[in-house]
Amino acid sequence: MINPNISAITNIGSSHIGYLKTKDNILKAKLEILDGMKEKTLFVNGDDELLKKIKNTHTSGFNKNNNLIGYDINSNLYFSSFKIKHKDKEYKINTNLPRHLLNNVLIAIDIALYLNIDIKQIQKTLENYKSINMRMDIIKGINNNIIINDCYNSSFESLTGVLKTLENEKQDKILILGDVKELGDLSKEIHESLTPYIEKIKNKEVYLVGKEMKNIKINAKRFENYEELLTYLKNIKIQNKLILIKGSRSMKLENITNYFITKKL
Repeated sequence: MINPNISAITNIGSSHIGYLKTKDNILKAKLEILDGMKEKTLFVNGDDELLKKIKNTHTSGFNKNNNLIGYDINSNLYFSSFKIKHKDKEYKINTNLPRHLLNNVLIAIDIALYLNIDIKQIQKTLENYKSINMRMDIIKGINNNIIINDCYNSSFESLTGVLKTLENEKQDKILILGDVKELGDLSKEIHESLTPYIEKIKNKEVYLVGKEMKNIKINAKRFENYEELLTYLKNIKIQNKLILIKGSRSMKLENITNYFITKKL
């Protein structure tokens, strides 16, 4: 409808693989964005194994084969920094995002530079960036709990990304994980493959919500839906915890987030 001049593809993950069956088919579907473009100016994550093979694109990433390269990464749950070079000068980028989202930041920088936006304005904008509701939104809850409100949606890639980040957090944690949807015949296999990522996290309790999460073979409390979990939470006291809440949209785990920030636990 709009015939864009510029498009971006951030990654080829497992989202929608239940319908499209393979990552090659997901790539093919995403590249259909070019059909509505006259100039076909495409920006991609050059660290992605499939996207880096596409010709005539603007690539960015942390590997050396990219047009725009990020390096010297320092990152935790709350903040990340890295450096880039632009016109033979080095610039430090600071942003309130964890490591697994930095490739998206690099694509945004690459597009902004292509549009001749001043690098200092890019730096300032990224320093002031705050995640929107339910997307890696970090909230101070009641009883001194910190909530990672990431329940807008879920995929294997986004879930493992935040789990890797939590490996380095020393605070006692509660992982509230809901089903990852739209995985089709691969759902059991993909959910099972989440097990080692969860096991690497220390000082944790795990609450699993949904039918697909039953495929994760770990020591956890299990619930059919968010209502069942909510009933359980109302009978216990939780304080001084770092709480991750993540699941696919249909799991409606924002109701759990709302409980942690509005009710007395």
